[in-house]
Amino acid sequence: AVVRTNRAGEIQLTVSADRPLKIDGPALLRAAGAASVYFCHLKPRPAHALDGKMTLLAGAPSLAETIAGNEFLLSPQAFAQTDAAQADKALSLLALTGKERVLDAYSGAGTISLALARRAAHVTGVEIHPSAVADAREAARRNGLSEKVEFLCQDAARFARENRRRFDAVTVDPPRRGLDGEFTRALLSMAPPQIVYVSCNPATLARDVAALSPHYALASATPVDMFPWTANVETVVLLSKGEIDSKKV
Repeated sequence: AVVRTNRAGEIQLTVSADRPLKIDGPALLRAAGAASVYFCHLKPRPAHALDGKMTLLAGAPSLAETIAGNEFLLSPQAFAQTDAAQADKALSLLALTGKERVLDAYSGAGTISLALARRAAHVTGVEIHPSAVADAREAARRNGLSEKVEFLCQDAARFARENRRRFDAVTVDPPRRGLDGEFTRALLSMAPPQIVYVSCNPATLARDVAALSPHYALASATPVDMFPWTANVETVVLLSKGEIDSKKV
């Protein structure tokens, strides 16, 4: 089972299995004290515990949450940071002047995109999961940010490879496996002045920063205790191309 909890203590419960199960949704809803109960019929080779067809068994279709001052209605498959309070701290580290055009790759439910949209000229979020894109677009509308942010349902590597726009900064918050090699190569071709890498896996973060380091300097790395009482840590890394260029002068 996968459990999502919001600031109010409400629970969104998803039971995942590789075959159909007979589940009394209303009874499980009451027993678990949940706001909603879903069943996820997993794909034959699931990439994660929610990789399959979702069915709402009982309760509300989405879970309300507030992150970085923005309101979201989250469906089970829409990625958002697990600890809203720590997410606020992580997102406060994203400094902008208000003039930047930003690409937010692997944008999930749009938590980073919308936080950036309040401080940037325009933000483009790219996410491959349709349910997450739908949640992000609804959140942009609810928070009055639709004119400053757009969400595209597309593979991040493909977008980066085919993109012809110029971005002043690129933010990435990939899955634990880190950046796709194709995306990394396309990102280097795009050559944005700054890259902000948000990671929940120090090992793949170190690997990807090393791949980018010939062209970008590590300006800062700030850990955030997103997963207390575990060995995992969220890290916000700033990579600057300007610092590399200045060293060549």
